[in-house]
Amino acid sequence: MDRSMQPIYVSEVGKPEYKNKVNSQMDHVWDNFYAGQKRQSRFPIIINVNQAEWDLDFTGTPAKNMYFELNHDDPKKGVTLRIAYPSAGSYSITDKDDKLIEMNQWDDKI
Repeated sequence: MDRSMQPIYVSEVGKPEYKNKVNSQMDHVWDNFYAGQKRQSRFPIIINVNQAEWDLDFTGTPAKNMYFELNHDDPKKGVTLRIAYPSAGSYSITDKDDKLIEMNQWDDKI
């Protein structure tokens, strides 16, 4: 609620010339005449699910815990979101039921 991660740049992998800049929404707190500088960062983004790989470039430090939702008529559709974290570490991904999604095999070619 008190961190700023925006703007975020969204681009299709392999096409860096196209970047969509998205900002977080309005503050959630109002202190009389002044904004309270507290916001739940939300970024509604429209992407083409036929282009299945997208980069998310944060101008601030990415949050420790993030939630993503893909709304589509076909439940079998999916995308890959790549986030460049500023530090090395171990990260895990869970689904909406908190079930751990197993990691991919390491590929030295990439």
